[in-house]
Amino acid sequence: EDYAWLGEALIALYDVTGNMLWLDRAREITDGMIRQFHDVNSGGFYMSNNEALLAGMGRGKDIDDGAIPSGNSVALRLLAQLATRVLPHISSGLEENGGAINYGDLADETMATFAAKVEDSPLNYSWFLAASEERIKGEAGPVQYAGQGTVQVKISAQPKSDKDSDNVWELSVTLNIADGWHINSIEPFQDYLVATNLRMPAQAGWVLAEVNYPPSVVRNLGFSREPLSLYEGKVSITAALTQKGIIPLHIPISLKVQSCSDQVCLAPEELSFSISTASE
Repeated sequence: EDYAWLGEALIALYDVTGNMLWLDRAREITDGMIRQFHDVNSGGFYMSNNEALLAGMGRGKDIDDGAIPSGNSVALRLLAQLATRVLPHISSGLEENGGAINYGDLADETMATFAAKVEDSPLNYSWFLAASEERIKGEAGPVQYAGQGTVQVKISAQPKSDKDSDNVWELSVTLNIADGWHINSIEPFQDYLVATNLRMPAQAGWVLAEVNYPPSVVRNLGFSREPLSLYEGKVSITAALTQKGIIPLHIPISLKVQSCSDQVCLAPEELSFSISTASE
């Protein structure tokens, strides 16, 4: 679990700074964890490598979550986090059983390996269940990723400072799009492309108004003979939120995006956020 905890810490640094150095180091740590502890035949991760064993001793796997999460639970969350931040073709350079390892596939394998145990006694695997939910449904924090790491989204909200705007909050969404990639604008020229769209559930207790999308750029790219309306680089979306009475504890908001390169478009994704309105 030491490898997995350190990997998560490095990812946290990457999320805050955007410095690829931390993501690269998280990948190196994770690859080391896979090399030394992954059970190629049965799935999951051992507690020790072969070199640490005494003669005749077997290699155990830590899965029960107590006051401290188990090694496999932390490893699962690390793999789930990397899966959203790293494109599969530049994932781990390791190979097992003749195929290149994909962090997302390995996370899914880990979930499947211990599924029966978790189903029999879910109370003993709280952290493993939380990591599994994160893998299936995505992360819930103010920083999330789309397009397998090609788009970073940061979101925040605060009350409007005007005295006459007591019931209005300002929402800010910052998108950092990797070089060589883009997302479609709010009004793509082609019907088959999915627009970037900020939206809110109808029963959220808020009204989403005055959404301001950035100006789009027009490009001619390899996968389309027609010009494309898109966003690239660093862009911001702002919006005003008005409350419907008592301020809810959270602001639920979602952002739909489709990440594309000059050759291919990935599947559209919808990121869901829940922003606390509690004062710090």
